[in-house]
Amino acid sequence: VFKRTLEIAAAQTVKMTKRVPMLVKANPERLTLGLAESLMFRGAIKPITFGGKLFLSYKFVQWTKRKSRPVRAASLTLSARR
Repeated sequence: VFKRTLEIAAAQTVKMTKRVPMLVKANPERLTLGLAESLMFRGAIKPITFGGKLFLSYKFVQWTKRKSRPVRAASLTLSARR
């Protein structure tokens, strides 16, 4: 099943690589396997990276809110005396 699927995908890859001069001499089987490995890896780590991006976005918003707070009048008078 794998070999037959790879042959079909490689045949489609050959058709697509003829349009790109840089890929004319590329091995279609290697391109197909590389794409499949990349898609599998990206799919496997997506739950981790999505959660990480969500957490970092939340922390960034918290940080920007802390930085954009208005300066209180008491701190202005203390800094002016120095």
